Amino acid sequence: MAEEIRRTIGCDTGLRFEFRFPSAAQSEERALGWGYGSLYFLGDAVWVSEDETGKEKPLWWTWLDLLEFLGKWWPWLTLEENYPIPLIPPPVYPAHLQREAERRWEDRPGHLTEPEERAVYRFHCRHDLAMALKGTFVPSIMILRQGRQYLISDAAFARNAPRPYEEVVDTLEGVGNFIAEYVREGKHPRQEAALELWETRARRSREQGLVIRTGLSREELERLAANEDPATFWEYNAEDGEEESELVAAARMTAAMTHEQQADILGRIRETKRRETPRLDEFTEEFARVFEECGPWHNQGYWAAAWLRDQLDHAVRESIDPEILLISWGVDIEEVRYPDCKLEAIAAWGPRHGPVVFVNTAEGIRSSHSYGRRATLAHEIAHLLIDRDRALPVAEVLGGATPEHAEKRARAFAAEFLLPREAALNVLRNAESLGAAMEKLQQNYGVSREVVAWQILNSRGSEQLSKDERRELDGIVQ
Repeated sequence: MAEEIRRTIGCDTGLRFEFRFPSAAQSEERALGWGYGSLYFLGDAVWVSEDETGKEKPLWWTWLDLLEFLGKWWPWLTLEENYPIPLIPPPVYPAHLQREAERRWEDRPGHLTEPEERAVYRFHCRHDLAMALKGTFVPSIMILRQGRQYLISDAAFARNAPRPYEEVVDTLEGVGNFIAEYVREGKHPRQEAALELWETRARRSREQGLVIRTGLSREELERLAANEDPATFWEYNAEDGEEESELVAAARMTAAMTHEQQADILGRIRETKRRETPRLDEFTEEFARVFEECGPWHNQGYWAAAWLRDQLDHAVRESIDPEILLISWGVDIEEVRYPDCKLEAIAAWGPRHGPVVFVNTAEGIRSSHSYGRRATLAHEIAHLLIDRDRALPVAEVLGGATPEHAEKRARAFAAEFLLPREAALNVLRNAESLGAAMEKLQQNYGVSREVVAWQILNSRGSEQLSKDERRELDGIVQ
């Protein structure tokens, strides 16, 4: 058997590539990276072929394809966080994009859907690793950065999972470096172009980083910066691909705002000084030690809310004021008024500004009412506790283009933190009627009828509800 160059890159808990390349290949074969390769996700083989008996074996292919893909799309693979079209809510995982987009297009005329169809296709071209291999079929593996994580969708096993940013980037960079090292000794025009793309990826990321990270054009970036240098205004360090500024994140997640509203909130964030929050930091550090990001998002939110209540020594029967808690932690709360804007709150908590929460009090916005304001602030507590080291390291916009998996978890947290399901069940059992129980829960816990209905439906005693009572609650939450 000819001698081989073997390399395993990645880990069993995320992406893992295995390569077997011939060490004595002809010049053109070497330049094109012909060899055996496999891709595993969460320990299972995703990219493999079969022998005559149906047994799995590595895929024989020209892996220069993968180097070309990684080099060309590196700035987007490592910096882009938004989906390409305005889906409300955004897809939870990148594999859901096509399905959600097609629902959006069902009742729209062709002249409106065609540009979006092209945008979605281009998004797949740069985020689906399977698009790298030209001329063969392998299952889709889509990756999308979300803060200090990647969301990964695996079509072969219909699985989705978050993985740490550093882990995924180190794996992809290791793959690119290995293939580049191997093909460099060959000779082919494609090889030279692929190496050029790979070796210039950092420079192109610096040059295009601000546009990719904000989702704004260069003209929009300059207009919002007014007469300042854009890089200075946006406080963006192009040399540091891992971090971004609060302004960049806020701009990306406030696409629904008008130019004037965006300029106003960005100015307010810039004027907010960094505050020390030692008590909050203690909670988040302890939480990170005990929290496991697995299972359904709502269950994670429920668990986190129960954990924080326990740490605060609040029994389930006690009401909590999230505003008083945030202020005690050193979080600034300010009111803004943005009419005709569905955003409820804009928060910043990065290295330069905050923590600060701007609550939209414009008429008609949920956060302008007492129950909605409490829910909004409880929602922000969830992000401060859970997401500063995960999907939202510097900022969050409630009602904006925030990662939906983090929003699902925060919504469940807010409901459970304000009104524990156990408390809802206890009141329901001792009340004369469902209506009396709901009224008491609203008054005692300061939450909306919708939150009360959800917490009763999600409690352990919901099966005891009559058909009419369940229909009534379903009508409230729909």
